[in-house]
Amino acid sequence: MVSDKSFGIIDILIILFTFGSVVLDSGDNLLKLIKVLFVIPCFVYVVKTLKLYFDPYVKWMLSFIIFAGLSFFWAISLANAAYRYQTLVLNFICIYCLLVYLKSCPTRINIILKTLCFAPLILETRVIVSYDLLAFANTRSLDGIMSPNSIGMRAAIAVVLGTFFLVKQGKHKALYLPSIFLNLAIVILSASRKAIFFMIVPLLLHYVLCQNNSLKFWRNFTIVLLLIGLTYYGIMNIPFVYDLVGYRIETMINGILGLGKTDGSTSLRLKMIKWGFKWFKRKPWFGYGLNNYKSLLGRMNTSYGREGVYAHNNYVEMLVNLGITGTAIYYFIYLKLFMKAVRARKRLNGLQQILVCIFGAIVLGEIGMVTYIELYVQIIIALTWAVLYLLAEKEVEGDGSYAVG
Repeated sequence: MVSDKSFGIIDILIILFTFGSVVLDSGDNLLKLIKVLFVIPCFVYVVKTLKLYFDPYVKWMLSFIIFAGLSFFWAISLANAAYRYQTLVLNFICIYCLLVYLKSCPTRINIILKTLCFAPLILETRVIVSYDLLAFANTRSLDGIMSPNSIGMRAAIAVVLGTFFLVKQGKHKALYLPSIFLNLAIVILSASRKAIFFMIVPLLLHYVLCQNNSLKFWRNFTIVLLLIGLTYYGIMNIPFVYDLVGYRIETMINGILGLGKTDGSTSLRLKMIKWGFKWFKRKPWFGYGLNNYKSLLGRMNTSYGREGVYAHNNYVEMLVNLGITGTAIYYFIYLKLFMKAVRARKRLNGLQQILVCIFGAIVLGEIGMVTYIELYVQIIIALTWAVLYLLAEKEVEGDGSYAVG
């Protein structure tokens, strides 16, 4: 049964589903199989009971799916829109089932979070076995492996969650310390600027800005500043680390500030944002159709060729594809989550705080990445909704984490 609270088939499927979202590429056949297996119990439950779970989050997802589907009528390329729409619908079905499973048994949140802590280690093992330890030192693209930014982001969030469980978890603390160091190593090996961002920002928000006690606030603020300073110094002065990621941070800062030499990637992506706003102004209300930023970019003379690519900026991607209307629908749930977090900020337990902080990092990070079709990110957003709206107070232990069976 979907509502069975003992560890069983649903919990195993949740582990596989979460593991797949971290380790496997979106087009991987194994991930597709896992998704099918994941939704079967929910489908059977709905057919047998004729009950549909229909909370505001589900209504939001459905509204966005419908509007994205309507954009077929004005899409520049129907093929591009249809390709992306498949992913949206499949993700919607999976997230719907996930929410049903969490609603029936809230403690399953722990299964997901702990899988997120350790799964990046398997992902990095794939990289090392298929290529080598320093695979991303000289290239940003490997056949059959997701981007280094995606790998680094997963490891960075694993560091954040591992740190939280190390501090808060009563049992099995010894497991989290090695996972933190190993995931930290993955962040460095990914040579990803975004990964460092996704590691530092949630910890900064959680351990500094979420403190109600002024003494703890300034203590943590000082510690974080020192750690950030030491981290930056290490990145810029340790030759091995600088060659991997330090120079990329340096050229990115130069590109954003217009100072000195920048790298080709940063320069092109800044142009892509500029072009995106130019296209948006021409069709501001409904855009050019789902996944059609890439159609417009394909008309430009860039290294991405005639096929183009997504905007590498979720805000620009949404505005160009679906206009103000679609962007407002998509970001409605973000606003609702933040309003809930702000209203309840003094009552949030530790787990709610850390997930809100990770969510906040995603909102900021969307300046440099497209997330609306990223299953991993959508799982985290759904988890943030779950801890703020679904999980009952009786599930919360004294340390602010959720009871583990």
